[in-house]
Amino acid sequence: MKVSELLKLKRQQIIQLAVEAVKKYEADFRPEFFDSVKVLSGNKRVVVSFRKKIEFIPLLAKKSISSVVVCFDESTENSSITTSKGNGFGNAEVSEKLVNSIKKELGIKEIPEEEFWTIKEEALKYKIEALSYLTEAWFELDKITGKVSEKFHTDLVPNPFESKLKELK
Repeated sequence: MKVSELLKLKRQQIIQLAVEAVKKYEADFRPEFFDSVKVLSGNKRVVVSFRKKIEFIPLLAKKSISSVVVCFDESTENSSITTSKGNGFGNAEVSEKLVNSIKKELGIKEIPEEEFWTIKEEALKYKIEALSYLTEAWFELDKITGKVSEKFHTDLVPNPFESKLKELK
């Protein structure tokens, strides 16, 4: 479907087309698993992004997905699909107590609006990746002491293609 035709559709219809595109490759895909769905458009493309605000990967987990991006591009008949954090759509629930401990140690009340966390459980600690549009940081939470230490922080360069896309509401 051409981008000009997609843009005539309602936001929910575009999301449904994206879900159908993903289900061709991942039959167990469930859009309700994700906290955030954005539909972005530009001259020659429409992008649908599914994200989880907090992704928890338990100690013995083998599969996990924190984001799925479907791109409908004017230059191709097919959509392209990108996932991050492995294969599959496992839905492990993160404990509110764990998230509150991390927020308390970081001195924040809420996770910022455009920030996404991945919490990976290890034997003696949790590894936390905090990613937003312009920053990325990795922390560790010691399971015994409950203390958080910052391991790495960097500022990111904005994607020049993304700035040309506008969100459809």
